[in-house]
Amino acid sequence: MNKLWQQFRRQNPKRSRDGQMFIRILEHVGSTEPDAIPIRKFVKKWKQNYRELITQANHLENRSLDNGRYVFEQAACSRCHSIEGKGAKYGPDLTAVSKRFQGGKLLLQLVNPSQEIHKDFKTQMILVDDGRLLTGLVVNETPDHVEIVQNLLRPENIERIQKSAIEERKVADVSSMPSGLLDTFTAEDILDLLAFVESSKAIPATNQ
Repeated sequence: MNKLWQQFRRQNPKRSRDGQMFIRILEHVGSTEPDAIPIRKFVKKWKQNYRELITQANHLENRSLDNGRYVFEQAACSRCHSIEGKGAKYGPDLTAVSKRFQGGKLLLQLVNPSQEIHKDFKTQMILVDDGRLLTGLVVNETPDHVEIVQNLLRPENIERIQKSAIEERKVADVSSMPSGLLDTFTAEDILDLLAFVESSKAIPATNQ
């Protein structure tokens, strides 16, 4: 994305602050989702093939919750999501997620995270006056600055930007969750993951 913007500025120096072109670049790039970094052997593009699992996803009895927990960790879900009080909070809390999504609907959310995006976790695109074009999740905002994580697989890398340096800012209809996170897991692994997530329960509040 930065390459597109820098190229436009080099070719059109008199329009280097042209916000309209910035918006066009965002609309073009925003139509593609960030890819996950493959760290395991590829199995299948589940976004295109998830229907193979729909029937089984709606019947998760006798699945391995231990393996589901293992897949949850291996797929780096805990880097962004919390479940039963453990994990990060860069994405929706998955505790008791079955109240909203179950079976095939939950499966679709996992393989196609842009299908439905929680309003608090939408990707933002920010053009800085030094020419950088940043895209990611805003994790903190004050009257003076915003803090953005561009790669949720590396949530410790937070970029702090002064609001006075922001030229343009736009919310994108693309999830910050990288696509393809489950493409290195088998059907059995994914079904176990679904069972594990669905099995999570809200932690009762303790009396102080």
